[in-house]
Amino acid sequence: MFLLGFSLGPLIFGPLSDSMGRKKLIFLSLLSFSLFSFLCSLSNNIFLLIIFRFFQAVSGSISTVCGRAAIADLLSGNELAKAYSLLGLIITIAPIIAPLIGGWINDILGWRFIFLFMTIFGLIFFLISFMNVKETLKTENRIKFKINNIFSSYLAILINKKALFYILFLSSSSAVFFAFLTASPFLYINKFNLTPIEYSYVFGAGAMIAALSNIINIKLTPILGYKKIIWWVCFLIFSNAVLLFLGGYGILERWSIYLSGLLFMGLFHIANVTSLTGLMDEFKKGKGTANALSIALRFGFGMIGAAIVSVLSNETIYPYIYTILVFSIMACMSGLAAISRKFN
Repeated sequence: MFLLGFSLGPLIFGPLSDSMGRKKLIFLSLLSFSLFSFLCSLSNNIFLLIIFRFFQAVSGSISTVCGRAAIADLLSGNELAKAYSLLGLIITIAPIIAPLIGGWINDILGWRFIFLFMTIFGLIFFLISFMNVKETLKTENRIKFKINNIFSSYLAILINKKALFYILFLSSSSAVFFAFLTASPFLYINKFNLTPIEYSYVFGAGAMIAALSNIINIKLTPILGYKKIIWWVCFLIFSNAVLLFLGGYGILERWSIYLSGLLFMGLFHIANVTSLTGLMDEFKKGKGTANALSIALRFGFGMIGAAIVSVLSNETIYPYIYTILVFSIMACMSGLAAISRKFN
């Protein structure tokens, strides 16, 4: 339910931010996030906890879509790609630190205090934002919000071929990433006989590679430009899928399967940054709407990739291999089409 709320929230608040501006909605996001975090801490049954978690996710998604749109209001091109990489680095580090803090709080104080910590965290960031965040969306770039025009706004984005290809590049890469996340416990623990501790080391290495990929992107963007980086990411995604295929059929040693999973974690983050940069550069107006659509489809494709691996699971590695291969080809074709001169 949390993932569903995080996917659906931007579809309303993205277009709304193109009308109202980013600042007010960021304030609303942080206050409502704090409120629903507090309500989660008071939940006395699982049903209420699920409902409050859903609205907590919707609240958090507002800051995500507005924050990224605000950065795109101020920057463009390679500078935007560098800023998104820095944001991606922070987002990558947070899931490494958060479970440690959450586990510590749970062991000492209990699970309710995790949500109380989130409440305080949200209020602190609200105060910081209230004192420092300025509106980034100029009046001339605002679009009048009408609830019955939301569908046509999203359709207009999908009709734009370059925008569509950037979104498909991001979404297909997300499907690869989520398929790997879903299949990795089975692969590493059940198939390759790693202990849960050893698996955590592998996953930790993947998180470090993901963080490193954002740093590399920050350094390479001024040299190559984000479109050239997309070309290299497409090449590496396809090469990595082939590496997995060869390892899965025993043509290469098992290390190739380990390596491909770790590399997918890094490549996904670069694909995320570069595709979102290209998408934002396509629109002077409606950046919040375009951002919202990319978030919804990214998680939508991610859930499809995860579902396919789960449903087709047959105690072999082959459903995982072919899911990765299909979505990798889709990502490569979409990414190369997005930067093709035909659409420039």
